[in-house]
Amino acid sequence: MFEYARVSGNSISASYDDVKDSIIGKVVQLVAPGVETRDRMLRDCRDRPTYVVARAEDVIGLRERVNKMLRATT
Repeated sequence: MFEYARVSGNSISASYDDVKDSIIGKVVQLVAPGVETRDRMLRDCRDRPTYVVARAEDVIGLRERVNKMLRATT
């Protein structure tokens, strides 16, 4: 995700259709299930990668699982 953001900068304006079969495309599909939001989420991958990572973590329930593990260790 961060590498995509670093190399794409503002010079590449890929659409979701251009990357849909890549890992980035799969992440975008995960966090933006609505087709109309995928190009916007792809721009967020470039412009705000930490936001997209946080969204992906939330969608798969990672935050809740980590919190549950942390509560179990105290």
